[in-house]
Amino acid sequence: MERPRQSYKKVKRLHPLHHVAVDKLQLGNPWVVFVIIVRILSSFAIIISPWWGILIFWFCDSKDNYILTKFVRYTNGMYHQLDKQLDLVGFFCMYVVGYFRGFGVVLGWILIYRFIGYFLYLKTHKRWIFVLFPNMFEMVFFWYVVLPYAGMSSFWLTTHTLLGLSVLFVIKIGIELFIHVYQPYHFMKLYSHARSKYRNK
Repeated sequence: MERPRQSYKKVKRLHPLHHVAVDKLQLGNPWVVFVIIVRILSSFAIIISPWWGILIFWFCDSKDNYILTKFVRYTNGMYHQLDKQLDLVGFFCMYVVGYFRGFGVVLGWILIYRFIGYFLYLKTHKRWIFVLFPNMFEMVFFWYVVLPYAGMSSFWLTTHTLLGLSVLFVIKIGIELFIHVYQPYHFMKLYSHARSKYRNK
C-alpha cells in the first residue's frame, strides 16, 4: 500500500498546470541557469541590434521550453512560471529601444495593458487571461521599431498601419489560444490518462 501512495503523491505534485514554490523551479540546475543566461543575453541583444536581436530573442524563447521539459522535467505550468519572468527582461529592453526612437508613449500604454493581464494571471493562475491580454507589445515593437530599423518602406508602414496591426493582432490571438488554451487542455488529457492508468493498476 505504501508504494502506490508514494507514486500517487508524485503524480499529484507534478500537476502539469499548477504553480510551484520557487525552490521547486530548480534555479540552481545547470540547464535552468543556462536558459536564464541565454534568455537575458538574447533580450539585451535587442538593444544592440533590434532586427537581429528580436529574431534571436524569439528563437531562444521558442527553444527553452524543450530544454526545460526534456532535461529538467519541467511541467507546462512550471515553464510558464519562469518564462513570464524572463519575458519582463525582454520587454524592458524593447521599451528602451522604442523610447529612444520616439515610441515611448505608444509602447508604454501597450505595456501597461500587458501588465494588467500579467497581474490578473498572478492572482488567478488562469492561463486564458493571456488570450484577453495578448502580448501585442512585441508585435507593435516589431511594426514600429524593428521593421523601419531594417529598412522597410516607412510609407507602406504608415499607410497600412491599421491593417498590419490588425493582422498581427489576429495572429497573436491564435498563438495565445494555442499556448494558453490548447496546450493546457492537451497536458490535462495526458495527466488524466496517467492518473486513470494508476487507478486501474
